[in-house]
Amino acid sequence: TGVSYGSVLMLIMFAIAWFVLRQTAAGRHVYALGGNPEGARLSGIRTQRVLLCVYATAGFLYGVAALLLVELFITSTTACTARKGPAQKAGRSIDNALGTNK
Repeated sequence: TGVSYGSVLMLIMFAIAWFVLRQTAAGRHVYALGGNPEGARLSGIRTQRVLLCVYATAGFLYGVAALLLVELFITSTTACTARKGPAQKAGRSIDNALGTNK
């Protein structure tokens, strides 16, 4: 079938992250901070600011990943309940065994 929007979004975000880390001064500052924080500070890089930006970017990416995971869960749950396949039959037999069948 088709490629999901989440896959396309993650590839685009990967390309942007690669470009920023490899081709910009901000990316070089991140690498310098990760390699030698004291050396980066002594060379004039504002290490606290760079670290804050790295944490904020990571938090944003975690949020996007969580949204994609929720979207995947909702899509798979909807697809599973829409068809009358073995997965739904197995779910009903578990419900019957637990006494939660309505």
